[in-house]
Amino acid sequence: MEELRRLRKAKGLSQAQLAVMAGLDPSTVSQIETGARHANMRTLARLAAALGSEVADFFPLQAPLPDFNHEAGFDAGVVMLQHYESMRDRISNFNKLEQWERLRVLDEALDLFQDLRRIYSLPFNRQNREVALLHDVLYVSVLRMIEAFEREHERGGSGADIVDIEEYRARLERSA
Repeated sequence: MEELRRLRKAKGLSQAQLAVMAGLDPSTVSQIETGARHANMRTLARLAAALGSEVADFFPLQAPLPDFNHEAGFDAGVVMLQHYESMRDRISNFNKLEQWERLRVLDEALDLFQDLRRIYSLPFNRQNREVALLHDVLYVSVLRMIEAFEREHERGGSGADIVDIEEYRARLERSA
């Protein structure tokens, strides 16, 4: 986990020092940083607290796609389709993902949807049929991800409070 390493080094801490501050074994910190081990939400929360940051800081949002204005044969729609294709497995298996990864996928999909809306205006014409389909797929996908967090919240699931459901619904509706 690159961000954990970056944040630890920015604080001038060794892996052992961070481990002691977070109440973890030093090998755990090392394995999480190298990707040999996945951390659960409690471990991530302990690491974040020790670093004086938040769990979300370990998973920075992808920068929004720039508005290329279709310069010199460049098609932002193609880039967006490729981005979606890179996310498709995570979206399809959303309910099988760890809580923090589900939140990351939700944010990434919503950002992509908002970028799509910003670059292309509705109604879509026949030329950008793929963009129109991507728009619809992303809208439904984000809506279902929000609903999954909502159901978990209603059941009192652990970590369900990490998502402000109303905020995500509002962001989606503002973009739709």
